[in-house]
Amino acid sequence: MKLQKSQDAVDVGAPKGTSKRIASPDVIGSLILVVSLAMSQPVLDLLSRNLPFFTAHEASALDVVGLALLLAVAVPFLVALPLAALVRLAPRTGVGLYALSLGVLTASVVLQFLERMMSSTGLAVLLASVIGALLAFACLRIEALQTSLRWGTLVPGAVLGLFLVFSPGSQLVFAADAAPPDSAVIGNPAPVVILVLDELPVQSLMDAKGDIDATRYPGFARLLEDFTWFRNTVTMHHNTSHVLPMLLSGGSYRPDTELSSNGYPNNLFTLLGESYNVWAHEEVTAMCDPEVCRDQPRPSTTERWQLLLNDTTIVAAHMLLPEEATAGLPPVDAAWAGFGDLAPEQDAGSLEDSDDAREPDFDDFLESLESMDAHSLRYFHYMAPHHPWRSLPGGLLYPGDVGIPHRTAEWGDDQHVVDRAHQRHLLQTGYVDGQIGQFLDVLRETPAYEDSLILVMADHGIAFTAGGYFRGGTNENIEEVGFVPLFVKTPGQVRGRIDERPASLHDVLPTVVDAFEIESAWSMAGISLLEDQPDLDRRRVFEGLDRIELPPRHEPVDDALARKVALFGAGQGWDPVYNFERYGDLVGETITSLALEEEPAEVELIDPGRYGNVDPATGAVPALVRASIRSATVTADTWLAVAVNGTVATTGRVHSWTPDGADFSAIVPPESFVMGDNEVTLYRIEETARGPFLHLLTRG
Repeated sequence: MKLQKSQDAVDVGAPKGTSKRIASPDVIGSLILVVSLAMSQPVLDLLSRNLPFFTAHEASALDVVGLALLLAVAVPFLVALPLAALVRLAPRTGVGLYALSLGVLTASVVLQFLERMMSSTGLAVLLASVIGALLAFACLRIEALQTSLRWGTLVPGAVLGLFLVFSPGSQLVFAADAAPPDSAVIGNPAPVVILVLDELPVQSLMDAKGDIDATRYPGFARLLEDFTWFRNTVTMHHNTSHVLPMLLSGGSYRPDTELSSNGYPNNLFTLLGESYNVWAHEEVTAMCDPEVCRDQPRPSTTERWQLLLNDTTIVAAHMLLPEEATAGLPPVDAAWAGFGDLAPEQDAGSLEDSDDAREPDFDDFLESLESMDAHSLRYFHYMAPHHPWRSLPGGLLYPGDVGIPHRTAEWGDDQHVVDRAHQRHLLQTGYVDGQIGQFLDVLRETPAYEDSLILVMADHGIAFTAGGYFRGGTNENIEEVGFVPLFVKTPGQVRGRIDERPASLHDVLPTVVDAFEIESAWSMAGISLLEDQPDLDRRRVFEGLDRIELPPRHEPVDDALARKVALFGAGQGWDPVYNFERYGDLVGETITSLALEEEPAEVELIDPGRYGNVDPATGAVPALVRASIRSATVTADTWLAVAVNGTVATTGRVHSWTPDGADFSAIVPPESFVMGDNEVTLYRIEETARGPFLHLLTRG
């Protein structure tokens, strides 16, 4: 039977011989179709392939179903129904908005495909816009197309069914009861503390000889007093969501498996949970069953949904908008939750934790250590020194652009920008070092310390080569991405040492089993690090973008370490890191001794108000100086000096590519600022026969 036009059809002023009326069902069906294809289906598909997103948001099965209903059903109808009503009540305005919405959403659908096939974003946007406009025009003119698009109302059901039944997300909704974990008999119980840092290559901690740089990192150096440093340790993958399930279960990573006690029933927490009191904070996994971690603070339903909706909205914006238009959005690759906390612009106050809905932090972890006894497990996954970088040695934070300057998973082509990122990574590692010192102070005050098994490690590293992957593990960056720090203190150990055996993060759980003399544990991929006669010919496999079989012997002084030392020095404190640039010798010079004539320029300090009323007692300083510059004398290879209160504080080169609208950014040492108002000025550096001199860039 042929569908007939309804009585509420609206005249759209079509020429003779074409469809002249459009009905509300046509509007509803077509809009629901394009909203589903542009946003609902891509977002749900992306989330279903990234189950740690739900784990990080502590989403229950009802939360998952509710979010799916919202995206697949509610959002398309909420877009379509008001526009259909407007078409009927105010036809001229309504039809115009309908056509515009249909064209834009269609263009977004097409753009998602074109951006994968075309190198030019501008050309892809243009072509997608043309296709969107043509479809909108056709929908207003062709009756058969209008009628067929009514069936778009069925699409939400299909999208919902695909997600809930046929995607990996289905296991979050229809999770079968996990098989009971293997029982464990603990022959030698002792307190166990595991601290997992994030995105820290072992080279970041080293001096030129491959030892811990005790000048910059005294906290990590203190670990060597009574810990064993397994200096030749590799991780298994470049993604946290792959590494931690293997580390905590001792087994292999299983794709499309929930990172929880349901997906991995045999894990560290189920191994010890029956007889241990457990305090655990997980960021990406949820291996500690609520029955084991029942005393952990958990967000309320309102708090959980607020975060879930905020982050899903940011994911949807990344899906809908052209890649070039997403630079101002918070990144979605720096963490699995709390994307809005990583927005490019933040003031100092926003860097402080809120008392409401606060996640357990490092201070909570330290407090948990004070109550340890012989049957205690303390586990903390700390998302540091992982980007975004906004911390300095000594404990100060800095507001501003806290993103990582890269395109997708790769760095841009400007090595200077990458070196600046490397600088900020090292400075944030210095901040973490201070917390390691606090960690040791608290531990060594506890009566249980001497008898404890304590492990400190990082899950993966990060590489700093322009044009290369910053984290995706390849043969080119394996030294920085694959080799990670691992420190272990066994019960009763009182003297530190360095062990060069070929170790892996797969060995963490077998080491716990061995130290505690646990019987009836399941089969594990790693080996205990407590073996007196280790296999010195052991070969380890890294499964990243490349599958890499790593040799058993690895010299600590590798190419990655040599590059870092050449750029930032070693064993000299933090001055060479702050002032690693070509004109670092100018730092500390007064402007009057270096100044030449002024030059007119369009100079705009980004957020200049942050330099007024500076007070380090708040815990933050405006250390990241950013500016947009337009001047005939300032090009992509121009070097600038940043002066604070008349003294050169740092130097740097103008960027050839930047993701955040700034042409220049540089970290200023916090001691450059005084209490209260500070004057920040930029100078162009001119190389003369008498040496470098400065031209003040003034607004012209």
